[in-house]
Amino acid sequence: MVATYVRYLVRRFFVYVLIWFVANSLVFLLPRLLPINVANIIVGRLESAAIGSAGTYSPPQALQKLYNFVYQYFGLNQSLYIQFIDYWKGIFQGNFGISAWLFPEPVIKIISGIVFYDLALLIPAIFLGFWAGNKLGAIAAFNRHVDRILMPILYFIAYSPYYWFAMLLITVFTFYLKLLPSTFTSEYTFVMPTLTWSFISTFLKEWILPFLSVFLVSIGQWAIGMRANIVSELGSNYITYAESLGIRYDIIRNYAYRNASLPQYSGLAINLGLIFVSAGAVEFIFMYPGMGWIIWNAITNLDYFLMEGALFYVITMVVIANFLIEIVYVIIDPRVR
Repeated sequence: MVATYVRYLVRRFFVYVLIWFVANSLVFLLPRLLPINVANIIVGRLESAAIGSAGTYSPPQALQKLYNFVYQYFGLNQSLYIQFIDYWKGIFQGNFGISAWLFPEPVIKIISGIVFYDLALLIPAIFLGFWAGNKLGAIAAFNRHVDRILMPILYFIAYSPYYWFAMLLITVFTFYLKLLPSTFTSEYTFVMPTLTWSFISTFLKEWILPFLSVFLVSIGQWAIGMRANIVSELGSNYITYAESLGIRYDIIRNYAYRNASLPQYSGLAINLGLIFVSAGAVEFIFMYPGMGWIIWNAITNLDYFLMEGALFYVITMVVIANFLIEIVYVIIDPRVR
């Protein structure tokens, strides 16, 4: 039996590796199909900076030499095939190149500086929201009086966009109550975390509102899904049969909850990918240095080197999380076994 589990998980592992490879290859290819010349963008920014500091324009010959240097420095003079090979070599060497937006910062340095902030926001918001939402949905499904009071509130929360909820929280807690800051003070300086009270207290104050924006909306979404699943289970034949046998209601309720939870785990796997996109708007509103905020700025600044590095991180995290959920599914779902 153990050997069967291992073979199943090995097959799923190779499927996820293939998905990971194809997704990252598309991340490399799609920006390069756009009519965008990164060298022109970088040279234009350097020229603007030079004009601002010296007040004079650079001669065209100097700009052409600078353009040629940047063009070769980023490997844009190579064929698409060679760039693709170099891209994958860089991935396995931990080198995603230089950011065009924050030139000359290496992409890996920018990403490593925000991993803590990203995980500190999304992991608690996703998993606490999943746990609390399922519990509230189950309570509403098993208690009609609670259901009448709780579900309208949950529907309101669930169908509120993350960014709208973020602005609502800012209005209440920042402008009216004046309890919490509305923006993250470090912006893209990416202050590395330290175990000091000064850092922890400042970080928590700036973390609470982005966390609540994602956490509360996800609670509503999971609760609605769990309630619908349990109501469906309570109408199933096996529940009717169990009731006819006189089995205690708490036992029936436990089985209904366990079976209703299974689709929620599948939904969690899908939601892990969507949360990065949705949380990006929240991070942008709060200037929170997370991966969604970085992707947003990479796209708006046409920096596809930073975009590749950030999306590689997102794809890798989502693939790993989905594979771990596959393992959990084998454990909790007897039909898979």
